[in-house]
Formats: sequence, C-alpha cells, structure tokens
Amino acid sequence: MTFFDQNNFMVQQQLGKEQSQLEARKQYYLVKNKELSIRKNELLGNLENLEKLAREKYFMKREDEDLYIVKVEN
Repeated sequence: MTFFDQNNFMVQQQLGKEQSQLEARKQYYLVKNKELSIRKNELLGNLENLEKLAREKYFMKREDEDLYIVKVEN
C-alpha cells in the first residue's frame, strides 16, 4: 500500500472520506424522503389539508370567492 500506484494509501484515505460523506448524504435523503412521504399522505388523505395548502401557498380560490393579498411593510 505504500507504493506509488493508483491504490496507494493517500488515494485509499480520500476514497474512505468520500464514502463517509456519501453515506451521510444518503442518510439525509432517506430521512427527507420519509418526511415528505408522510406529508404527502397527510395532504392526499385529507381534502381539507389539501385545500388549505392550495389556498395559502398557491393563492387558489373557489369560483364564487374574491381573493385579496395584503402585504405588510415593516
């Protein structure tokens, strides 16, 4: 392992470090995926929650309603 080829000690250290970083990112995305899956099930399982999201985030409204957006300046 101390020879100067493509499998030397420094390269193995770098690969080990990169593997650790990738494992951490994998774990982060697995947790994020689980959170988003739970949120998706909450939204699709309850029409009231879906309507609330549509109104608050996307400013959607019913046909017989008027929508006013009030911006507060500090």
